[in-house]
Amino acid sequence: MCRAVARALRPGGRFVTVNSNPAEPTVAFPAARAYGFSRRVEGELVDGAPIVLEFFLPEGSFEVTNYYLSVGTMEEAFRSAGLREVRWHAPEVSPEGLREFGPEYWADFLAHPPVAFIECVK
Repeated sequence: MCRAVARALRPGGRFVTVNSNPAEPTVAFPAARAYGFSRRVEGELVDGAPIVLEFFLPEGSFEVTNYYLSVGTMEEAFRSAGLREVRWHAPEVSPEGLREFGPEYWADFLAHPPVAFIECVK
């Protein structure tokens, strides 16, 4: 995937994506239920381990399986594809979200973000 992204970018082009946060400890996984989803890891959290995400909607729930990749593995994939300046960004809560739900609601989300934003340049 990283090679395909790099091929599609012009020199100096920027790639921005969001993925599961590989730095989030598994003990923080249960806190995500407050935000409409849950996660469970099948076995030890090592590169390639399946992480099952269950999303809870008014119509019912559904599951998606993602596969764990460490920060180091992701960065190596980006770099070996020709992408550089790999930067990780934590999510932020909008002022509207803070007003609607309050800072206490977002405390677990911000303490151990379940997602990370990744940016790199060709």
